[in-house]
Amino acid sequence: MSKLAELSEAGGCGGKLPAESLERLLMAYSGESSDVIVGIKERDDAAVLSSPGSEYLVSTIDFFSPIVHDPFLFGQISAANSLSDVYAMGGVPCHALSILGYPEDQCELSEIKKILQGAESICLDANVTIVGGHSIINPQPIFGLSVIGSLTRLGLKTTRGANCGDLIFLTKPIGTGVLSNAIRSSSATKGDELKAISSMKKLNRIGAALASIQGVSSMTDVSGFGLVGHLTEICISSNASAKLDTSKVSLICDLGKYFNAGFCTNGGKRNLAHYRKTTRFPNRLMEEALTDPQTSGGLLFTVAPDSEKAINELYSEYDIECCLEPIGQIGRKRDDGVVIECQ
Repeated sequence: MSKLAELSEAGGCGGKLPAESLERLLMAYSGESSDVIVGIKERDDAAVLSSPGSEYLVSTIDFFSPIVHDPFLFGQISAANSLSDVYAMGGVPCHALSILGYPEDQCELSEIKKILQGAESICLDANVTIVGGHSIINPQPIFGLSVIGSLTRLGLKTTRGANCGDLIFLTKPIGTGVLSNAIRSSSATKGDELKAISSMKKLNRIGAALASIQGVSSMTDVSGFGLVGHLTEICISSNASAKLDTSKVSLICDLGKYFNAGFCTNGGKRNLAHYRKTTRFPNRLMEEALTDPQTSGGLLFTVAPDSEKAINELYSEYDIECCLEPIGQIGRKRDDGVVIECQ
């Protein structure tokens, strides 16, 4: 078996820039044209552009280094992760360009071909056509997609819009960051590895259907900044706070044994240092789990309580078998600086 992930310094979304560094870098960009509906200033999952007719265009890009050893699986996970940003805006992806970098002295072309085949298999499932791309020689392998999609003007969902009293839902369990670290060192159990891979490969195609429910007020996907980081984005954008019931947050497996064995990621440590300032955690396990960087994580969304039945029906239609209950509730902005209270 290929040891592709051993060539990666920080696999998956755990390799993201720290939140504070990213904020400073984004300040370098200034103006936007009049056809930009959602752009850099909004700091959302994807750009949304106006177009003739009743739909918007959605544009995004995402790539990272290997999170698993198998190249076909790496291609699948990376593709699912790239498509997720379009789903998180309430859109439907349709075309993609691939982004590839690899060390030609350490990767066989047969391995690179398997990465591309893995990505194509996910894109075919999503009715997305890969129409081209770009490749370079790079010290470590990287792969991802630049994706174009569409959404109805009424279906646009952003991190803004959460209302006091809204319920908080998440469509996937968490824990892929710490598990991926264990997988890279061949220390995860086979069962836990399969659970993580299955979760990361699963498409967030439910996003467009969620966006069609009138009570859904905001939406994003959970990736490199962990559940707490992305919920913080919703709260700050919506001028609100949140209470999380950690007993309702689904974990992929018993994460404690991996955290205790030292498999927490550097990205998770950076997340915890940053979000500890505005989050109240109940215990150490939740500190690490809720800031664990997720790769191809679930959709995080808020919804009015009277629409909860519609959410449950949609979950059944899309075969979502975990995370069936709300994990928390949106509240008013607090005066003490706390954004998220975890219980």
